[in-house]
Amino acid sequence: MTRQRKMLLVSACVLLIFLLSPTIWNLLGNTATYLQKSGRVVDASTNSGMPNVFVIATASYGGQSFISGTYGGLLYRYITRTDANGIYYIPSSWAHAEFWFPPAPGTAPSTEWRIAVFKPGYAVEGDETSWSNFDNEGQPLYLPRSVGPRTANGFSFGEVKVEPIMMREVRQTLKQSAFYYHAIVGRVREPSLEEYALRKLGFNFFLPQVCNLDLFAKLDLTTINTLRDFSANPIAFDMTMKEAEPENWGKFDTPSPLFLARDVCNAMKVAGEAR
Repeated sequence: MTRQRKMLLVSACVLLIFLLSPTIWNLLGNTATYLQKSGRVVDASTNSGMPNVFVIATASYGGQSFISGTYGGLLYRYITRTDANGIYYIPSSWAHAEFWFPPAPGTAPSTEWRIAVFKPGYAVEGDETSWSNFDNEGQPLYLPRSVGPRTANGFSFGEVKVEPIMMREVRQTLKQSAFYYHAIVGRVREPSLEEYALRKLGFNFFLPQVCNLDLFAKLDLTTINTLRDFSANPIAFDMTMKEAEPENWGKFDTPSPLFLARDVCNAMKVAGEAR
């Protein structure tokens, strides 16, 4: 091989490394998002594992764009439950990986992963602020701390070890629990049996609370919208509420319109039966 060819080959290799290095570093930095994960949900009052708790694993990607300013989206949403010892496993998700080849300078592409847990009547320690602070319009001021991005607590044979999640039994008003559990579960719906079972558990928790209220008790729109998302058929819920209270439903006035508990109860029953 001539000296000139060797120089061209070396130059090509250097250029290839230069182009690939941002992608390689980006992939290494986001590896935890896609690796298998395991963790434990613990009852803080007994320090024992909590069985049959819903675990919702999600991940998202995002970055800067020269055209639209920002971009992003959902990578995956996976729902499982803890075993008899409170342990859960999240499978690897490389099939959902996003690759930027190479990421353009200044775009800063990245991923975030989250682990949320759902058990009616219980809350994650440290989430208290999220259900205790609302503005004058009844909107929550804070999201639960536990739904924020997580980092690995350790690695073992290519598996991410998630920090134990401590839960406690709590007493909440209907509004507090409706917002809190809705923030935990999220609005995105994936077509799966576990997704349906999760929503049904929340629905069965809220339905008697609403229907046992005084018929003429008033519920605000924020509370109603969170209850709506636990029903099997949110569209049926909307149609029933619009028929019952056409003067209020679909309006986003300030202050928020109030709705009769009897109408919300009926809408939940209709939406719960509709499939």
